[in-house]
Amino acid sequence: LRVAVAEWQPFAVFESYNRPYKVHGMMVDVMAIIAQQLMTCYEMVVPEGRALGRRLDNGTFTGVLGLFEKEEVDMSLVPLGMSHLRYQAVDFGVYLFMDDTRVIYMRPTMQANVEGFIKPFGPMVWLLLMLCALFILLMTFLFLMIHGKVISEEPARERQSTNQSSKKPTTDTDQFYKALQWMLGCILAQSVPWVPERGSVRVVGGLWLLCSLVVATVYRSNLKAMLILPRVDLPFTNIEELAQTGIPTFIITGSLIANAFTEAAPDSPLAHLKEQVTLTVDVPKIVNNVNEGHTATFAVLSGLRKMIDNAYTETGQCLLYITNVGYLPTFASLGFPKGSSLRPKVDKIISNLHEFGLLQHLYNKEITNATQCLKFITSADKSVELRPLELGDFYGVFSIYVGGVVIAGTVYLMEKLY
Repeated sequence: LRVAVAEWQPFAVFESYNRPYKVHGMMVDVMAIIAQQLMTCYEMVVPEGRALGRRLDNGTFTGVLGLFEKEEVDMSLVPLGMSHLRYQAVDFGVYLFMDDTRVIYMRPTMQANVEGFIKPFGPMVWLLLMLCALFILLMTFLFLMIHGKVISEEPARERQSTNQSSKKPTTDTDQFYKALQWMLGCILAQSVPWVPERGSVRVVGGLWLLCSLVVATVYRSNLKAMLILPRVDLPFTNIEELAQTGIPTFIITGSLIANAFTEAAPDSPLAHLKEQVTLTVDVPKIVNNVNEGHTATFAVLSGLRKMIDNAYTETGQCLLYITNVGYLPTFASLGFPKGSSLRPKVDKIISNLHEFGLLQHLYNKEITNATQCLKFITSADKSVELRPLELGDFYGVFSIYVGGVVIAGTVYLMEKLY
């Protein structure tokens, strides 16, 4: 038998690209079983570029598909995703498994964050908190001014009876500083030497004191939770988000996603990736760039799992992640020339392997080191390992502290000089 071979991990992995070809993988083991059952041997035929192939503008096919079109092989060793385009060149046998296309990229890691101290609340919460603080400041200042005018208009005898005459008259600036001290002191949980007087001021002050207690408690709880259970934001989880990031992306020429990309409507999500997508058949280049975090790539899920397995085998770490959303679901099966008499015989063998679970067993053997990394992560991943705090995590808080010291020092010098 002459079988067409293309590089597709974990089904066919080339150890040598020169004759005699050295290839290993799941489908090499399956092909050995098929050859044994048919009591024959087989020869590998490798197309140029070791690619599955695509249709050219003149209607002919390249790669493995081209070998079938020219009737140079009897079957394929690697599975082919079923599509109407490929059906024009090959007949598909019984399905081996279901597959779909996804995106793989470098898994983000925990890094020092200067803005970490503001993360417990979102932007809208901070904005509302600022508006509430300004409202409390103005209301407290307003009531203090009204209270001051009422006292100034009281008869002298009444002021003496209430001991108000012994107090130093206060200005609007003094009242404003009192209101500002109370507003900041409550929200920062600091003591204030001034105590609100009169009912209206006490109502506003008490309300702000209670709100500050709730806000400070929630802030401390959220900050503590973020330190104990860190969360990592993924760069993207679907095609729409990938288009917004501008991350360079590879697509394997001749793949199902490549055909969909070239035929995508202008307003489709795939079309929005036009500026950042590169079509190529150089699989080693794709793998190296993805592992180094330079690019993302589209590929079928079965192949992406093997990429993660290889990365974990080499480093012992989960360096890559796969998006949860799949595209272009399809069946994958072996290919045969049109009208092949060999297909029914091979289909029967494949069906038997299915029934006994040997196909899944052989596939699982190829990705044994990727079990932990294959757990899909979300934008709020809880499986990220804890990271010790670094000096950079405190830069934001330190900057506020230094800014406060500088302002206080400047005020002190101005008071001394003027």
